[in-house]
Amino acid sequence: MSILQGLRTMVFVDGSNLFWACKQCCFKIDILKLVDKLSEGKMVVGRHYYNSIPENPSQKQIGFYCALTHQGFKVITKTLKPRWQPSGEIIFVEKGVDVAVTTDMLHLAIENVYDIAILVSGDGDYVDAVKYIEKSRGKRVEIASFEKCVSDELRRIADRFISLDSIKGEIERRDNRKKVT
Repeated sequence: MSILQGLRTMVFVDGSNLFWACKQCCFKIDILKLVDKLSEGKMVVGRHYYNSIPENPSQKQIGFYCALTHQGFKVITKTLKPRWQPSGEIIFVEKGVDVAVTTDMLHLAIENVYDIAILVSGDGDYVDAVKYIEKSRGKRVEIASFEKCVSDELRRIADRFISLDSIKGEIERRDNRKKVT
């Protein structure tokens, strides 16, 4: 029996970071398989998925988030924000997702809701939050990301780094199944 087995675990998925990492690695991921694999042998007390959406999301996007909710995820979305380019073109950018992930991780650590946080992201913006959660709150933080998509510092400070490259065969989305990514 693993020493971590009885510890309360929460999974925090930075959906945008994961999406772009999968795109860079030419990989199709099954979110449900991913979370099940990462939390294997642990007592999961929460699964959170964060992402940005346009003001008028497509039916496909709505269906995806509904499917996650149905599977027990708390889905947190932030509306994409318009930004004017010097050329006059408008682009839409993600704002607030990292802050939402960080706020929830910190708040839930302070409230002692979990013992282990599994953060699915390679974004170095999380370094200070992870340090605080580990050092000041005494929690364990595990980082899951692809090797070439993770901040060196984030990887170094994590209690454990889980390479998604090493579990690709177990978390790959098969096209013959209803897709959830």
